[in-house]
Amino acid sequence: MQSARSQKVTRKGDAALLGDKTAVNFLEAEAYLGISARQRERLMKSNVFEVTGQGSNRKITTDSLRRYLPPKKPDMKRHDPT
Repeated sequence: MQSARSQKVTRKGDAALLGDKTAVNFLEAEAYLGISARQRERLMKSNVFEVTGQGSNRKITTDSLRRYLPPKKPDMKRHDPT
């Protein structure tokens, strides 16, 4: 039997998760990066990301997430004008 964590759908590099936001909460950042909370904590401790806010209102800037992991480009399908 699989745990809920192992069934987590990955959206690593999905630009739609960040949208036009300037910062996202930790869960959204973890989903975008495809990492666990512990790995995010390690990266934050290493000052990899810019964090805004204080206490329970802390968020990670989307600019710093995009620098760390550029968004995946959508698959370009060949356009046949015929």
